[in-house]
Amino acid sequence: MRITYDQEVGAAYLRLRTDNDDVGTVSSKSITPPGAEHANDRIVLDFDQAGRLVGIEFLTPEDRLLPSILAAADRHHP
Repeated sequence: MRITYDQEVGAAYLRLRTDNDDVGTVSSKSITPPGAEHANDRIVLDFDQAGRLVGIEFLTPEDRLLPSILAAADRHHP
C-alpha cells in the first residue's frame, strides 16, 4: 500500500497494490460520502480488469484523512 498527496491539487491517492504486477485501472466509480459538505467532496474508487479495487482517490483529503497520514504521504510534484 502506498499513499501520495498533491497539496496543490488537493488530492490524495491510496494505491492498494505496490507489487510489480501490471495493475492498471480499467474502471472508476465516483462516490459522495455521507456527510459531505461540498459538491467536490468525492472519493473515486479504481478497479482493475478483474473487478478488484486497486486504488482510492480522495478529492478532499484534508476532510477525510488524518493529518498524520497526509504528513507521511509521498508528495506528488508535477
